[in-house]
Amino acid sequence: LRAPMSWFETRPSGRIISRFGSDFDVLDMEWAQMLDGFMTMVSLFGVLLVAMCIVVPLLLPPIALCCYGMVQALFAINEANRDLKRIANSCVAPCVSNAQEAEAGRVVALAHKASDFFILRMRERLDAQLAAFYASTSVMQAAYFNATIWSALISLCAALLVVLVPPKYSLVRNG
Repeated sequence: LRAPMSWFETRPSGRIISRFGSDFDVLDMEWAQMLDGFMTMVSLFGVLLVAMCIVVPLLLPPIALCCYGMVQALFAINEANRDLKRIANSCVAPCVSNAQEAEAGRVVALAHKASDFFILRMRERLDAQLAAFYASTSVMQAAYFNATIWSALISLCAALLVVLVPPKYSLVRNG
């Protein structure tokens, strides 16, 4: 979406359609489910944090710090994932081209016993595509791990405050 118009003017329409085709598929098929899950998790997490801050006001600074750190790390992970998705998408075209060339020239390839050429070339291109897909999937797992670590840190702060604060300075408001 941030590409200048010159990008669209200098690229063949097939490449543009190939580039955005998977994005349209995700929007059509998966967007509602992804948005529902995301909003549910964000709402639950937010309500939990607000409740913790109301019950134990001393948790506000560590929670604010952890939330800031988690958001910053998630932005960095999202940027890396965007680049890796771009690489993975650019690896699809050579695989498709090789399959089309093999199909178009299968009679000639069989006659000249050159089928192994297309098979080896497809293996190399699939390896590149799968490596990029694996890297993208690994970065997504890093995002989940990041959120888990920050959430565990919030829980640890809450537990330490409850355990370490003497009873006469009770953190829980009587009401």
